[in-house]
Amino acid sequence: MEDRDFSKLRVKCFLCDGPHWPRECPKKKALNALIASELSQEGGGREDGGARVSSLQLLNALQSTLKSQAKGLLFVDTTINGKATKALVDTRASHNFISIEEVRWLGLLVSN
Repeated sequence: MEDRDFSKLRVKCFLCDGPHWPRECPKKKALNALIASELSQEGGGREDGGARVSSLQLLNALQSTLKSQAKGLLFVDTTINGKATKALVDTRASHNFISIEEVRWLGLLVSN
C-alpha cells in the first residue's frame, strides 16, 4: 500500500461549511440549544433575534416516520412549519435541495 499524506486533505464541515471536522463545529452547541428550545416550546415559532441556522442544520432536527420500501428511492414523511411533506433521503449526497414552490408552500425563509 502506498503512504498517503492526510495532513493535506481539505476538511469541510457539513453543518456550517467551515474548514473543520463536524465534530469540532463551533455552531453545534448553538444548534443543539436551538433544537432543545424549539422542542420545549411545542410548536412555538422562532422569536425575532433568535439563533439562525442553515437548512442543513435544521434538517437534522426533523422528526419523521420512515416507510419501508422494497426498491427505489427512500422517502420519509416529515412536518415542516406544521405542514406535512415528503423528503428524499440520499445518504451519499453532499448537499440538500428544495424547489422554490416547496419553499413558498412551507413558508421558509431563504438567505445566502
